[in-house]
Amino acid sequence: MSSNPSTGVTLAGPQIPLEVLEEIVKFVDESFNSQPNSLPAGSGNVATQLHDGQHPGHTPAPSPGPNNDTDSTTSVANSTPLHALPSVNDVDFRSSMKRISLVNPTFHQLCRKYIFREIDVGLGKDRMASIERLNNLSKLLQDRPSLARLVRSLTGVFPNPCLVSSDNDLTIPNINHSLTQLLNLPLVQSLTIAGSHDENALCQDPYRCHKVGYPQIFPYRMSQYGRETILGRYITQLTSLTLKNVEEIPILDIFSSPTLITLVLDKCVIPERSVIPSPHALAMGFNIREYHGKGTTGNSPFLLSLCANLQRVYFDCYSEYQPDDYELLDVAQGVSYVWDKVAPFNELVEAHFAGEIHHLNKFFMVAHEMRILEFPKLTHLVHSIDTDDEILDVHGFDGLNEPHVIFSHLPALLSLHLSGQSVCMLILETCLRPCHATLKSLRIDWAHTYVLEEGRIVDLHEDLDSLSTVINDMLVLRELNLYINLEFNADEQIPVPDLSEFALTMRRVFVEDQQGSLSTLSSLNLNIGLSLYRNEEDEILFDGSGKEIKVTHKNRAKVIREYRNWLEKVAKPTFEAQIGVIGDDAVFTYNSNVYYARS
Repeated sequence: MSSNPSTGVTLAGPQIPLEVLEEIVKFVDESFNSQPNSLPAGSGNVATQLHDGQHPGHTPAPSPGPNNDTDSTTSVANSTPLHALPSVNDVDFRSSMKRISLVNPTFHQLCRKYIFREIDVGLGKDRMASIERLNNLSKLLQDRPSLARLVRSLTGVFPNPCLVSSDNDLTIPNINHSLTQLLNLPLVQSLTIAGSHDENALCQDPYRCHKVGYPQIFPYRMSQYGRETILGRYITQLTSLTLKNVEEIPILDIFSSPTLITLVLDKCVIPERSVIPSPHALAMGFNIREYHGKGTTGNSPFLLSLCANLQRVYFDCYSEYQPDDYELLDVAQGVSYVWDKVAPFNELVEAHFAGEIHHLNKFFMVAHEMRILEFPKLTHLVHSIDTDDEILDVHGFDGLNEPHVIFSHLPALLSLHLSGQSVCMLILETCLRPCHATLKSLRIDWAHTYVLEEGRIVDLHEDLDSLSTVINDMLVLRELNLYINLEFNADEQIPVPDLSEFALTMRRVFVEDQQGSLSTLSSLNLNIGLSLYRNEEDEILFDGSGKEIKVTHKNRAKVIREYRNWLEKVAKPTFEAQIGVIGDDAVFTYNSNVYYARS
């Protein structure tokens, strides 16, 4: 039995030496903060991210089924980001440390380095409460320099211009220097800023967004405490910067940081720009190694091409790009100090290209024509062909801006994942043949409406025929994953479930006609997702027997339930039996999976 010196409470049980407890806490902390050194690419995380954030009208790639086993040596299916936002576990851990620190002075001493490792320096919804909290925090750190030296990371929420009525609402006066200590933390290396408490309010009033704007972060004003002051003060010592829902990103100032390694932009807005960096900025900055532009408008491939050490880049289906970035290549060609730095992605190892990709492809195409496009070290690529439907309707394949160009510059590619609503427009032979001697892992996501014509889903068979023209030339391919999403129109009659013709073609291509080809293939994984879609404007529905019924909310819900039940009870087992025989007598491992994908 022992007594707690601070509370007088008697504690029962064996006593753990402080040194052992400290080691346990350290181990738990490190387990929450360690991350594998790779991007969230491949058939695992990325498929989920794409499925969760599609454009309106976008045909989603099917989600992985429960039997999706992959070879970790050749696939990036299980990889996760080098840089990640604080996990729930990490937040819970620091919250636990706060509670434990109240037990007694010894525990307080043990826990405080974890408590003060990250502090909140933002402005909450209650402006006056935020001022009081920040003043108290600043005074504490000023009075206790040892605590100030524990701070490694800053986080905070700051208002976006479109949500305020004047510049005064963006900052807090710091004329009396009461907040200066928050700007003088010597060991800060990480900064996370969120733009607004209401994600849906971002850029709702363009006039106000134009009227009220943030200043440049250089020179920053110590007399005003706010987002730009914090960015300007710490940008020259940060190694990691995360911005979420932030408008008017001062992107050139950020790229000019001499220390910044990881930049994460989540649902941010980068203004359109056509400015060449200064000689000083290029000489001191552009050292980013990892860039995430998730859901961000205005990503700049030109600026990224100036980052000689860039190793990983990630975009998602909501990403958009500077529309005229390719023109900066022509401008740079006439500016020697810039042209000497242009080295498009020479150190890039992993990449996820997605979003409104026609602008990105345009940049690649111009760089290709200028003979400066190279990806000599790129080994893992996710290429998601997500392009606006209206552009494709008007321009057809030309609207993609030559998506095949990149594949002729991938001499080291090991793993490739092709996905997106327009992936069916790719000429697979043109994409894969340049990589035939290096590619070990291939995943392709196809999505088609289930419409049988003489026993065949025509578009799906065309995809398979396209793959069959090049598959035998893949010299080192070990793993092939095909994800096929079949969409069923819930407003039409329930069709006959028949994939027998597709299964026969698959068996012929991969088993019967090989005669020694594809000798390196160790596994073929076929995953078929079944999903429903509805045309809300339709005035006629059909019940399960094909009888027309009048549309009402109740009838529509009933039809959906019946259709979903048919998919799960009839279509799914029928398809499982039909495709299950594809791998009979194959020299490789064959896995098949049919699952109901949520609509």
